[in-house]
Amino acid sequence: FFWVPSLTPNAERVVEKPDAVVRCPMSGKPLRLKKLIPVHFTPISDEKDALRKKSGERYVCPLLRRPISNHTECVVLRPSGKVVAAACIKAVLSKDMTDPFAGKKISKKDIIPLRREGTGYAAGGPVEAKSKLAPTMIA
Repeated sequence: FFWVPSLTPNAERVVEKPDAVVRCPMSGKPLRLKKLIPVHFTPISDEKDALRKKSGERYVCPLLRRPISNHTECVVLRPSGKVVAAACIKAVLSKDMTDPFAGKKISKKDIIPLRREGTGYAAGGPVEAKSKLAPTMIA
């Protein structure tokens, strides 16, 4: 008879006090305003990139001039805040490890990877293939 209000057990309502500190979703450490950096995307604006703009791309890598989309692995350079394609790190920046926009030396700690989200298509994210062989009967 749990549906009769007079016979239901009483449960104490426990509400936890919210945390007064804003925390990083990845590490759980408190965020400080002075530790945050502005992120600058390079919009498509040249005549060279006009064809890409028609195809729906909005931003390009400022070093390689390749379009940036949900499929592109990107990183942020901490000194300048510029978003570049991860391919630039291997092709351009790994030799002298200087930020081409700020002119400062960078380390691996200054290269912040951006997380890619889904595109709405089934094959939009990282591909993971699993195969499992099972016995079959052929008649």
